[in-house]
Amino acid sequence: MKILRRSMGFVLAAVVLSGCSIKMAYNNMDRLVRWQVNDYVRLDSTQEEFLDAQLNHFMSWHRRSHLPLYADYVVVLSSQLTDHPNEASLKRIFTQLSVWSEEVEVRLLPAVVGVLAKLSDTQVSELASNMEENNIEMAEADDDASIDEIQARWAGELKDSFSRFAGRLTTQQKSYLKMRSGQFQPEGVLWAQYRRRWQADLLLLLKQREDLDALTLGYRGLVERRESYYGEVLSKINQQNNTLRRQVAVHFLANMSAKQSARFVESMEDLAQDFRELAAQS
Repeated sequence: MKILRRSMGFVLAAVVLSGCSIKMAYNNMDRLVRWQVNDYVRLDSTQEEFLDAQLNHFMSWHRRSHLPLYADYVVVLSSQLTDHPNEASLKRIFTQLSVWSEEVEVRLLPAVVGVLAKLSDTQVSELASNMEENNIEMAEADDDASIDEIQARWAGELKDSFSRFAGRLTTQQKSYLKMRSGQFQPEGVLWAQYRRRWQADLLLLLKQREDLDALTLGYRGLVERRESYYGEVLSKINQQNNTLRRQVAVHFLANMSAKQSARFVESMEDLAQDFRELAAQS
């Protein structure tokens, strides 16, 4: 059920980068999470009621405790990222996001474990099948593409993300991105392999799901040790690609035109306001 954690823990970043209305998505988060969970395993009415109650409890906490922090942080980011941005500052940003993500994980643990504990044998089989289907799709996205296509796709995703906040890329920015995209290393197949290793231990853990304490302890351990499942190759490539992403982001931020800079600041202000308004809702 990493899908539940991922749905909640990274939903804000995903929504922002996708250009969707963050307020609309956030206010419908319980529905969005249920849809994504049901893509992996179909819950019965009792399980859905349990999940809904847990999500309502979580959303109340998140709206009250985290959204004000996001709003304040976005204001700080706006000045940091337009005033001599550097790779170190971006690393600090991702460190802070990781801290918040871990807090979300802790809060979601009762919901995740509770749902897992209530799965039938048929549902566990369904979960295993759907997870593997997702892994195959992830791997095929790289397997069926050339290295040039993979690197172009990566560059396109970065271009779209930057454009949503600051507007169209300049000719110089496009040329820089095209040049740096040649350094991106495909990782889709490696991520699928990592997921299979992690999921195999999850499925083993589910064989003792009747013991709630053992399930809770085991699942927490799987989450905390997930990077140990990466393997040497994925760890190295992931680190290199993350460094590349930060370097490209720093270049974009440091070389924004006056128009892009103004739009970026406005986008950050709008985002902070969205967080404040969401936090103020009951």
